[in-house]
Amino acid sequence: KAIDKAGNEKVGTGSVTVTGYTITFNANGGTVTTANKTVIKDTKYGTLPNPTRTGYKFDGWYTAASGGAKETDQTTATASKTLYAHWTANTHTLTINHYLENANDAGYTLKSTSTENVSYDSTVTLSSKTTSITYGKYSYGTVGTSATHSTSTTIKGDTTINLYYTRDRYTLTLTKGEGISNVSGDGEHKVEETVNISATLGSIEGYDISWSKWTSGNATLLKDIQQQTTIITMPAGNVTLQATATKQLKTYTITYNPNGGTGGPANGTKTYGQSYTISDVKPTRTEDFEFLGWSKNSQATSPDNNYAPGATYSTNENLTLYAVWKQLYAGTITFSSGYGFGTGSGGGNIATRTSTAVLPKRNLIISMSCSATAASNDGGQRSWFK
Repeated sequence: KAIDKAGNEKVGTGSVTVTGYTITFNANGGTVTTANKTVIKDTKYGTLPNPTRTGYKFDGWYTAASGGAKETDQTTATASKTLYAHWTANTHTLTINHYLENANDAGYTLKSTSTENVSYDSTVTLSSKTTSITYGKYSYGTVGTSATHSTSTTIKGDTTINLYYTRDRYTLTLTKGEGISNVSGDGEHKVEETVNISATLGSIEGYDISWSKWTSGNATLLKDIQQQTTIITMPAGNVTLQATATKQLKTYTITYNPNGGTGGPANGTKTYGQSYTISDVKPTRTEDFEFLGWSKNSQATSPDNNYAPGATYSTNENLTLYAVWKQLYAGTITFSSGYGFGTGSGGGNIATRTSTAVLPKRNLIISMSCSATAASNDGGQRSWFK
């Protein structure tokens, strides 16, 4: 058989008209080496070309670019037409890593990983792949090993995306109660961050200040804390801690020193801003001493009337009082001792020593002795006594 340029079949010297149809092949995004093929009317297409496309599997030839009817090598030619290649994208694995910001530094820690199948050439929006992370809020994403922030990626094979979540932040408010001069550690902190808090005691005139505790404004989030300086873990919510202290009026000790005596009043206590009455209890000493009163001077010989029994003491300071004593006397006795020599009855020169002793009020026994001798070869007399 022979077919002329018009597609008509020639037989022998005569001619027979045979209709042929042109089948055009559209690779529809791929590549095909045969652009078209002529097929005689009412005959089968026969062998059809196989197109190629990177990342896709060829599904066959169809009468429309999308949809349409599938035609094969067994399809009968009924008209000229264009056949379109249909494709199925290859499937690849998308790995999704979820990272949460660390509580105590600027780094991130992997919290979870998930995978899913995605099609070649599909576009993945990173924010659409986020998940629920406790204490975390999505911030940005990257693709593969790149550090560049990305919003989307086109799949060309197995792909890994990394999603980063900033840790929730809340405000820690520290307030000062009465008697507290300073607090530190307040501000915005990340959930589960370890926070150093401390309080400094102040001063109030006339009071002793002592630490009490940190009182929480929300015990559900954070309980009261006993330590003045400590480390807390930031809760998942705003919270207020108040540093509190207790105050107590200052007290001062009044000390009674018997100063050689015994007994006397017990030590007393004076409270700030209040008067204290000097005790009227007297110390005692041996009978030759008389108690005169009190003085701040341990060597005093006369008492200070400011501290007389029953007097009011108002100064806000410790006080030590010493008993003042007077020694009682019965009189004095003078002792003389001497020696002398002379001639005849007139005596001669005599030297005398005199000393005085104090006689206490109590009874005293005095023992005295004397002796004398007389011996002289010159007719005189010598004597001594004591």
